[in-house]
Amino acid sequence: MNRISPLYGVALRWMKENGELFSPETLRLYDGLFCDHIAPYFGERTAVSDREVREFLERKKEEGFSDSTVYIMLRLLRRVLEYGAALGECTAPEWSLETGEPAAKQVAVILSEEQQKRLERFLTENPGPKHLCMFLMLTLGIGVDEVLDLKWADVSFKNNYISVKAAGRKSLFRRIPTGEREKIYLRKMASVPDAYLCTGKRKPLLPSGLRSRLGRIVQELLLPPVRLSDLRRTYAVRCLESGVSYRELAARLGVVDVRKLREYYTDLLPQEVLEEREKEYLGSGQAKRQDSNMNSSGRGGRKSVQGLPGADSRQEIDDVRQRIEAKKAELQFTLDNLEFDLGIINSLRNADGVQGQAREGLYRFIEKALGPKDKDGQYLVEYLRSNMRVASMPLRINNVTTVQAIRRRVAHGFEKLCRRIDELNALEDKILSASSEPSSRE
Repeated sequence: MNRISPLYGVALRWMKENGELFSPETLRLYDGLFCDHIAPYFGERTAVSDREVREFLERKKEEGFSDSTVYIMLRLLRRVLEYGAALGECTAPEWSLETGEPAAKQVAVILSEEQQKRLERFLTENPGPKHLCMFLMLTLGIGVDEVLDLKWADVSFKNNYISVKAAGRKSLFRRIPTGEREKIYLRKMASVPDAYLCTGKRKPLLPSGLRSRLGRIVQELLLPPVRLSDLRRTYAVRCLESGVSYRELAARLGVVDVRKLREYYTDLLPQEVLEEREKEYLGSGQAKRQDSNMNSSGRGGRKSVQGLPGADSRQEIDDVRQRIEAKKAELQFTLDNLEFDLGIINSLRNADGVQGQAREGLYRFIEKALGPKDKDGQYLVEYLRSNMRVASMPLRINNVTTVQAIRRRVAHGFEKLCRRIDELNALEDKILSASSEPSSRE
């Protein structure tokens, strides 16, 4: 459009004023829908009747848009008109959204191994930016928002990994190792560092562009009606079928809450695979620790407290709690911030050549938790700094030079760190349990 229409101008002001309420991806979606579909259809009008809304609805359905997408357009149009009416620049809408309500929520569609190979073969034999993104989602488990936000500066051809920012939490990222197939495809499509992978240009792509391309591929290959998110789910199911644990899969996908991931995929796995993964999960220390945390919070019963001041001594309990909080502050330790990093270390430790996430805050915590003179802790920190590549470690302590000896040191350092964290968790559980007991002398 050469000139911004009055309605689109109101929409831009509404998005600017309410920008803090939405993520950048959502605002980008709204702007694309309004600029490419809503504003061109309604033109210069600032008042929209019920008949015009229904005609718009039918037009978009004929163009192939789903009920959910059309509903988002109509809801966005209503919000902008209401905002414009409050400014005195538009007429408040008097129509309803009943005709545009989305259909029932779709269930996940998991491709079979044969269907997955067929789709991968098509994407590699027909190279392009959009096909590259779908290929990475299917083979590396990268999410829709994450892959649309990737730039070529995030791809390391030297160290063979992709640095993926967590959707909605740009301060967190994970480094995903690339296999031989991904490296070949990436090198074939490489562009300037500030260009997006999904376009090969400095302009990003809306999810609808990737979605429509996938829809055409599905029809051409006679595949089930998979969505973009189903590509990532197919990758996750293949990983679980190949023996990957819930915790390791959560690290690969960038999921912090392992329990939610486990609950979601229990309905998507074959029965024999589900039984194997559940047996492994329930027999691990992670499940036991989570159950312990549930008990300490009062939701799964109350456990006895030993070696702590009696519940009748509130002052002693407060003193102990203050000492614990001071110790945690000294270590700069919070479970929420470190859960993601520790999950990566737990799943990838002792894996030479596997890329990991390096964060200075985690290094400082390890040094303070284990002590600056702890040799095993030093090896663990240096191992992480070298992106989990033993061959790249410059550190040599007490003439320990063999790969086996270095990895043994790293493993010992990790075990010490886990024990230290378990101690803090156990002590915190006891404090919480003690503080939840009613006072017998009140």
